[in-house]
Amino acid sequence: MSIIMTPDHKTTAEVEFSRRHPDIFATTLVARIVDSLAEKSDEFGKINKFRADLNAQVGALGTNGDLTQLSVSVAGQLIIPDAIDLHSAVVDEVDNLLSDSGYDSFGFSNGIVDIEKITSQAPAINGTTNSNKFADSCVVTGHYIQEPFGINGTFPALALGKAIDNTLEKIISDKDISELRPDGKVHITIRYGENDFTVEDVYLSVSHEQNPTNGFRERVKEAIISNNGYSDLFRETKWYINAGGDFSHYFVQADAGVSKVKDGVIINGGVHPLGTDGVWGKCLYKVSSTLIPYMFALSRTVSELLGASYASVTGVARYGQRDATFQLEEIDSLFEYHRQSINEVLKRVPRSRDEIREVLRMPVNRETYRLFNDVSGFHNQDKPWKKSNSELLQIFKNNY
Repeated sequence: MSIIMTPDHKTTAEVEFSRRHPDIFATTLVARIVDSLAEKSDEFGKINKFRADLNAQVGALGTNGDLTQLSVSVAGQLIIPDAIDLHSAVVDEVDNLLSDSGYDSFGFSNGIVDIEKITSQAPAINGTTNSNKFADSCVVTGHYIQEPFGINGTFPALALGKAIDNTLEKIISDKDISELRPDGKVHITIRYGENDFTVEDVYLSVSHEQNPTNGFRERVKEAIISNNGYSDLFRETKWYINAGGDFSHYFVQADAGVSKVKDGVIINGGVHPLGTDGVWGKCLYKVSSTLIPYMFALSRTVSELLGASYASVTGVARYGQRDATFQLEEIDSLFEYHRQSINEVLKRVPRSRDEIREVLRMPVNRETYRLFNDVSGFHNQDKPWKKSNSELLQIFKNNY
């Protein structure tokens, strides 16, 4: 899809509930495992030797009365210090995530955790990651959308869906509506105007206990609106809550979860392409861990330089090569005549893995692992790739 903001154009984004939808639970799990193993590797002075590319599958082992046990399988490639107890580290993260997502309060517990399919990283790949070369091929596209057509630099439908997700998480945690349960997703449609947008409809699927009381759906809607920072945008919106019927079987009772399958949806809401690679469950030496944040930073820089309402930049990295290549993908139509000049500047920005890390201020350390593995917070403004980058902007000004 493309970035289209002409009057009356509609955009619909999807948001699965952070940590609580089965696929997002699995994705968050591998992100947390990587973050934890990076921290443990750092304690041994080995964070620069740490390598990871993990996937997880989460399902139901079985249900006994009111208790459902999880079956968790983690597979992939890994290099960690021998002294780290990998199985214990993975079990701890499953337990922590069950607690943080709220599922341990609603009859879900850890069951079997299988790590037998984790192997050492291939020596040839590890050799490439030790040099300033890309250890994989990847195509990645970022975007930046300025206000009043964007929120936090991204599509308003996606940002508003995340706001609803965050509000529901607090309502469930505070037990403001006792029937609510953690699982679900939301689709939001916005319609662009000349200088703004309106929220046309919200389709919300949210899990609940069996036989919720009368007025449950209306109470959920009013609780979201009254506890949300975007309340004024939602007042005239058409709301459809559990339009397909009751949602009393949820999480792994209803579906299994697989990591990475929703990475593009998490970041772009299904509105815009992300690229050819997954995001989380990887160490910082994987190409996507460098290129994905960089494309968002470059997109913002182009938008700021020109004053364009939106911009999108694509990057291509090739296995074994030192430098990636970039090109302008989409641009506010008023600034289309700048395309050739912008593409010339994109040949002069940092292009190697290590140069990109430096300009993004994302060295291989604990803080970078923490920031990158915040699955639900990719578009938060504290992230290096979301901030205005004065160094990149100066490079553009010097070469434009």
